[in-house]
Amino acid sequence: MEESVRLRMRRQEALTRDEEPLKLWAVLYEPALRYPIGAPHVMREQYTHLAELATRDNITLQVLPQTEGAYVAFHDVNVMSLGDGLPTTVQTDTAWATVAVSDKPKEVHRLSRQFDAMVAGALPPMDTPKILHQLVRETEG
Repeated sequence: MEESVRLRMRRQEALTRDEEPLKLWAVLYEPALRYPIGAPHVMREQYTHLAELATRDNITLQVLPQTEGAYVAFHDVNVMSLGDGLPTTVQTDTAWATVAVSDKPKEVHRLSRQFDAMVAGALPPMDTPKILHQLVRETEG
């Protein structure tokens, strides 16, 4: 568990560093945001942190509302454009709690289309901080 936390912290540093931060575009499913993982104060801290990240130029966060018609992936979808001549790579969770990674054009295209469908159904990025602040207020009750 400590190693997992350490790796997450390193990834976060790569997003928040001053010089050449990595870029991130994430679509967050509204029911997942509302699912309580900890006490209300923990959830408030998480919402506030996400709202702060959403204001960074290198981070785009969108909320996919729970509405009919919106495409929702049944697993995490990660499309990684690595640059420096490296092929675009996709990563997804499997049913066996493992991760599958591929740079095969057919798989990259399929998972890229899934991500694009989620982006199309999500609210605009400029709405994300408002939604997260609303979630903060809802946990203050």
